[in-house]
Amino acid sequence: MDIRNCLFKFVNLRKTGNQIYTLKNLKENELYCQYFSDYNDPYESHFGMFAKWPCPYKETEKLRSLIEKIDPKNSKHTTNSIESMRRFIHLNQHLSDTGLKFAEELTHTFRVCSFTRRWNDILMWGHYGDGMRGVVLVFDPKELKRINSSRLVHDPNVKVGVESVDLRWVTYSRKIPTINSVGFLEAARVFSREDANKFSDKLLEVCALTKLHKWRYEQETRLIVGCDSDYEVKPIMAKYNSEALKGVIIGNKLSKEQVLQVAKSLPENRKMYTIRQNPRKYKLEIANVYSAKDVVRNGGLENLLHQ
Repeated sequence: MDIRNCLFKFVNLRKTGNQIYTLKNLKENELYCQYFSDYNDPYESHFGMFAKWPCPYKETEKLRSLIEKIDPKNSKHTTNSIESMRRFIHLNQHLSDTGLKFAEELTHTFRVCSFTRRWNDILMWGHYGDGMRGVVLVFDPKELKRINSSRLVHDPNVKVGVESVDLRWVTYSRKIPTINSVGFLEAARVFSREDANKFSDKLLEVCALTKLHKWRYEQETRLIVGCDSDYEVKPIMAKYNSEALKGVIIGNKLSKEQVLQVAKSLPENRKMYTIRQNPRKYKLEIANVYSAKDVVRNGGLENLLHQ
């Protein structure tokens, strides 16, 4: 399989705890998915909320229709004149706070696992691959979306229902994203599944899929798992299809023992890629490809990392 069409996940293996945890997850085909605020970006899931109403003078009918949806019981009085509609807007400035509360409650049902579209970025190896002492897991995007079960990390006996699974690119911006609380309230009051889905998609876009432009080098794609409850925003382990993992790219500073442990944690036919540093330019390249079975058979292939 051409790895240019894959998604990649950097893993740190230096710490003993990390290594045991990672190898266990490899064997069990599980991914650690967490709530947005647990990531390292201090502005993760940060967005602005504002109340944007149709203009009473230029968009009179649009505003009247909106108020009727939001407050149907009192709409006869609140929409009988432009002045009454202006008064309604003035008395409902708190909708931004209401919308923000609802939005936060909705995001509590989502868990995220991050991937990159670039395995050979030197900064990524430095920041997430422990300076070439880690590995990169290679995933097939189509198979990766086939997640049908999950559990709580700290309480394996608690099964988490999966409502939805999606893979989405992160976009990068110089401005903090915003969302219109009026639109959210309209979707909530009308109970239109189509409107609710549109707002949910918009919420994901601003909350989970927009980051400061300085993170652009990560070229991030996110696996977003929708749970059937918020589970107090606890992290979950999502079980993926065994065919989703296509191989592992080995950092060239791993020890022989670590390479062997990784190989033993993989199905026999999975690929193990070694890499080399181009001596003439700042560039990482695939050096050789082995099967996990061959690595185990040769006791780790002592020369695997230095070809």
